[in-house]
Amino acid sequence: ERYKNSRENYQVACMEMTQLGARLAEEQAKLLMAQKAAEECQRFEKLNTELAELENVFIPQAEYVAAGRRVEELNLAIEDNKLHLNPLDREIVAVETQLENADTELARRKNQVLEAREQKESGEKDERELDIKLVRMLEERTDVETLLTAAATAKAEPVEQLKDRLLDIRKALIRLELEQEQTKHRMDMLGHEADATKTGQHKIYPMYVTDYINALGEKNIGFRLLCDIIEITDQKWQLAIESIIGRDRFDVLVRAKDQLAARELGEKYRYRAYIVKWNESGSVDHTSASKQAALSFVKFTEPGVPTWIVEALDETLLVASVKDGMQAAAAGTVTVTRKGYRQDRRGGVSIAVDHFFCGSLGQDARKEEIETEIAVLDKRLKETEDQAAKKQTVESDLVGHIEIQENLGRAQEAAERKNVLDDEIRRTNESHHQALQVRRQAEHKLIDALDALNNFERDYEDQRKWVASKRSDQSEFLNETKELQTNIRQLKDQRTDIEAKLSADHLREKALKNVPDIDELTPRYYAVQSRLEEFEEPPEESAVQVFEQFTTQYERQRKIYSDHEAGLRNWENEFRLARQKYMVVVEHTIREYRKNILALAEIAGVSAEVVTPDLGEHEERLDDAELLVRFGYDGKRALDISGAGHSGGQRVVSSLILLMSLATAGGGHGGFFIIDEPFAHLSIERIDDVSGFLDKSRCQFILTSPTTHNVNVFSAARLQLNFRIKKQDEAFAPVPTIIRR
Repeated sequence: ERYKNSRENYQVACMEMTQLGARLAEEQAKLLMAQKAAEECQRFEKLNTELAELENVFIPQAEYVAAGRRVEELNLAIEDNKLHLNPLDREIVAVETQLENADTELARRKNQVLEAREQKESGEKDERELDIKLVRMLEERTDVETLLTAAATAKAEPVEQLKDRLLDIRKALIRLELEQEQTKHRMDMLGHEADATKTGQHKIYPMYVTDYINALGEKNIGFRLLCDIIEITDQKWQLAIESIIGRDRFDVLVRAKDQLAARELGEKYRYRAYIVKWNESGSVDHTSASKQAALSFVKFTEPGVPTWIVEALDETLLVASVKDGMQAAAAGTVTVTRKGYRQDRRGGVSIAVDHFFCGSLGQDARKEEIETEIAVLDKRLKETEDQAAKKQTVESDLVGHIEIQENLGRAQEAAERKNVLDDEIRRTNESHHQALQVRRQAEHKLIDALDALNNFERDYEDQRKWVASKRSDQSEFLNETKELQTNIRQLKDQRTDIEAKLSADHLREKALKNVPDIDELTPRYYAVQSRLEEFEEPPEESAVQVFEQFTTQYERQRKIYSDHEAGLRNWENEFRLARQKYMVVVEHTIREYRKNILALAEIAGVSAEVVTPDLGEHEERLDDAELLVRFGYDGKRALDISGAGHSGGQRVVSSLILLMSLATAGGGHGGFFIIDEPFAHLSIERIDDVSGFLDKSRCQFILTSPTTHNVNVFSAARLQLNFRIKKQDEAFAPVPTIIRR
């Protein structure tokens, strides 16, 4: 057991090490890929940083230095040219120099105009704000004066009583609004029902009827509703007759073959009327009905009306009044009035229905009822709207009256507020006058600045025109000087642009001292740009972070692998030690088993060969080691028991030797065996061989054997039990017989 457990633990540890090794290799592969990506990302960032430094710092610095040197060189060239200029040229140069300086003066004068305009706009804004404030205070003073005037003329009344009246008016308005909503809702419902009759939907059945007949239609079951085949001939008895029939108006007539399916649907949908067999050949006899019987006022458009419906109509008389019905009921007759009041011997009860569904007259009557109810509701709606309008007028008057009464209590505060407003209005007027003066001063200043700017621009334009007229007289040196001045302006503009881009630290003399020449930086710039173009697309910015994560994962996995590797060595040592001890046990077992086989074979008179395995050749695959056993009978060469050279009895004896060798010691006494039919399919001679071997083995056996005429089967037994099968006509099997030898 120790060997088995240690081997299993060692195999599991080896498998885990294999999995951990694969996992470690996978993590290492991921780490290498992430490392490559991180290096590419760092290289890309480094190149981008270098390119940015070249574009934003080094190259601008080099251009700045080169431009400064070039300006100095050009100024020296201009000074040299001035020595060769004639007086006119010198004058032109002087004017152009003034024009160059005029740009700065022009910008200064424009700034003055902008400042003057801002002051003017600020003054206008202050003036507008004061105007608005003044208007608001004047309006408030007017309201206060109006309040004081109303307070002087109004009569004081209890405000709480006025508020109670206002509350009652508003409650009444709410009740009227609710009544209007309910009336409109009812009118909408009646309107939808009326529209349904106009669009061809002649009848609107109750919801449970509609659901059920829709289900019948889906199952393709033919049917008739009783109300659809009943036509009432006299409209004045419509309510009475439909009240007599009642819920049976929605009885469903179905053919015999569809009865079961229709009733199952009725159970499912909880249909509240009868589902009856439709006798399409049946007919109704109206001749026997009395003149006032309900049946006399009914016509059936199709056959098959249930008998109990016909009988109920025939047995019920239609009477004009309750009094007539009482007289007839006293004689044992059932009566119903036009309004659906039923009377019989028990008494009277109203059975009137709410809606008509039988025949076309019933639907027409329902339509008239809807139109009448809509007219009544419309009239009531107009009345409530008129009442609401009157109460709203009263409400508005009460609100104004309450406001006046509340203002009476604030009259003293209003008088004080009026005095405050008078002071504020006076101060605001003074501030307004001051703001007006400031605005006018700003306007004058703006006008002066605009005049000065216009004069300067006019003088500037005149000088430019003069220079243009004199240029035809310029000499070669002046043209060259002009070109040099243009270059200087361009270089100065370039330096100005660079100064705007670079910080002051980058433009210090110390920072510019060691800047490489532009001719040296240009190839370097294009080389960096070329290396960046080698990247088809920018690397992921998270590559470095991913590399760090994979590094952490790899180190963690490598530590796990190292820990498991130490554990594997421990399991390997345990396995080798357990295997050595197990090998000792196995070799001893093989020797004992070989010894037992040879001893039992000698008892059976059989030659045996036992080839033991050399376990030294199976250090790694102990499970594949096998023990080769051969038996020889009647002086013949020993053969394997599975070969064709042995008879059936010899094979049985060989098998018993192998079996009994596991439980005996050197062929002596020992071992108890239960063997099921060892003599099956053997000849008499072979049975004798097996019996003889069992007798000589001096072991204990329990053998089973079917009924046989060969008594030698039982010769080896000391106790024989004979069992027989129970016969069919007996309660128990026969009692076993016992034979002792």
